[in-house]
Amino acid sequence: MSIHEIFSQKVRQYREENHLTQANMAEMCNISIEYYQRIEHGRANVGLDNAVFIATVLDISIDALKEEVRRQQAREDRQ
Repeated sequence: MSIHEIFSQKVRQYREENHLTQANMAEMCNISIEYYQRIEHGRANVGLDNAVFIATVLDISIDALKEEVRRQQAREDRQ
């Protein structure tokens, strides 16, 4: 799985845990719903600004989110 896909998976997980819709997330991050959907499906390159907005809305630090992505990638690399 690519970094984009892992990031997407984590973002969706946190969004659902926070009981937010994709539309809520897009509005709160000031991005289009289409772009947000591409992020969640691993089809968009996410710039640092948008990654920070997403992490902030999800109430997780960008460092914690990055670390989760790194750990998931390391687990998959070992398999």
